[in-house]
Order: sequence, then C-alpha cells, then structure tokens
Amino acid sequence: MKQFYLILSLLCLTAAARSQTNTTMLLNKYTSRPTEDILIDLNALKIRELDGENIEQPLITLLAGGNRIPVRGFLVDMKNEPKENGVVMKLQDSNDVLFVEIYAIAGIVIHEADRIAPLLVDLAPADAASFPAVTRLEIKKRIAEESARLTAAFGQTAILLDEDIPAKPEELFFTKLFLTDVTMALITIGKTEEGKNAIREEVKEIHVRRGAELAVSRDSGKLIIQFPFTKSYTTNKERHALVDKVYNVL
Repeated sequence: MKQFYLILSLLCLTAAARSQTNTTMLLNKYTSRPTEDILIDLNALKIRELDGENIEQPLITLLAGGNRIPVRGFLVDMKNEPKENGVVMKLQDSNDVLFVEIYAIAGIVIHEADRIAPLLVDLAPADAASFPAVTRLEIKKRIAEESARLTAAFGQTAILLDEDIPAKPEELFFTKLFLTDVTMALITIGKTEEGKNAIREEVKEIHVRRGAELAVSRDSGKLIIQFPFTKSYTTNKERHALVDKVYNVL
C-alpha cells in the first residue's frame, strides 16, 4: 500500500512539473508591447464575444494614475479617438464601473495569461500539449455547432472537412480552433448588408482542406479554405488576415 501511494505521489509531482513547464512556455511567448496596444487587443476580444464567439474575457489589473493604483476587473469598452479616449472597466466582485483615460494607465496585468494565450499570442504545434487534448468526437461536434451557427446567420450553410479527421494531437487542436475561426470570419463579414448578401447568395458549403499556407477560393457555391493544420488563426491579427482572405473572394 505504501508503494502504491509513493507511485501516486510521484505521478502527481511529475504532472505538476509538466504543467508548470507548459505554463512557462506559453508565458514566454508574450513580448513587450505598449499598454495601449494590449488594450486594443483586449477590446477586440470583447467585440468578438458580442458577435457570438465563445470567449471568456480575462481578468485584468490596470495600474492607473500617478500612484500606479492597481484596479482589478474586466474590460467593458475602450475608445482611442480624439474626442473619446479612455477605458471602461467593471470592477471585480462589484457592480461598479471605472472610467479612466488611456494616458493615465501605466501598465496592465493579464491574469491567467496561459489560459488566454491562444487569443493573444501565436502558438506553435508543440504548444498544443499545454491545453486539454482534443478528440475526434469534439471535431465532429464543432463542425455541427459551427454549421448550425452559420445556418442561423445566413440560411442553410455547412462546414465540411475534405479529408479524414486528423490523428495527430496538435492537428486536432488547431483544427478545432480553425473551424470557429472560419465561422466567426464569415459572421464578421456578414455584419454589413453587402457582406451578408454575398454570403447568402454565394456560399452554401465551406470546405476546409489541408494546404501549405492559408488560401481561399470559391467554386459554384463552395467556399474552399486551405490551411496547414498546424497554425492558429485565433489571435486578432491572424483573424483579420483570414477575414481579408475570405472577403476578397466573395
């Protein structure tokens, strides 16, 4: 019995050490950026959530004012225009909101930055091991969910994977992300009347295929999207690139 508990303890310690290593790998991907740019990225995530994307907004702490007072909560809104330049934040565990001008923010802390990493930093195939493993069943479920979301927005529309569901863990991880990336790219385009009409008239099926790089084409009601299965298009920058590629062929 003692030997069993010893083995169990060693396994727990090994798992904890592996988890700590994975977290460190993800945190090391964050690079120095102006606070304003980070706030713009976080605000873009808020907009994506309002568009229907399943995003759990990160808890943040702003270092505000001349005394760098820490204020913890969730971003509600941000404006960076001549007559509107500031941040609105809902304070943690409160119904209070803070209004602060951007110039008064000296720094920002993103809590649990490893969890939010897919939305803010580019991931490599090896980083997939830092997250829960994705199963083939989850891919099938995600295809059905995103097809239903597109159908609700534009009429009967289906996402199809033009090959067998990948077997490699990292490819399963990126494929699951990409299915949502494609759906939300179309929903972003469909926010304009012109974009909505183009999708309704020209897109009945979205075919996702393996390719060396991101490429989008159209053929008789089919939107064909190729991607390398080992790259994420979930950050705001890469999502914009995907939206532009799709928009240009509609």
